[in-house]
Amino acid sequence: MGCLRLSRVMEMNGELEGEESYSIWVMREYGVVESWTKLFDIDVGVGLRRVVCFTKNGEVLVIKGGKLLSYEPSSEEIFNPHIRSRTESFYLNTYVESLVLLNVADGE
Repeated sequence: MGCLRLSRVMEMNGELEGEESYSIWVMREYGVVESWTKLFDIDVGVGLRRVVCFTKNGEVLVIKGGKLLSYEPSSEEIFNPHIRSRTESFYLNTYVESLVLLNVADGE
């Protein structure tokens, strides 16, 4: 399943500022354009820097005002888990398990 975040960004005085909402879309079938489905909008106000990740229980972790916040789409509530760190340290990497060898070209 693929995931797409759509947002409008505007530039003011050389700084990028996010709009007040993000739309979260998923691709239900890999490679099938028609399977894109809008899940929900995240309306958390001006200052949302980025969506960090989605949790298994459906919460969305976002960064706003230098803080990591948890957003519950079904209730539209924002919760501050009070995790203290620098904003730059909040990131997510993904991987896909594979038996393909990365250092071998064309099966040689």
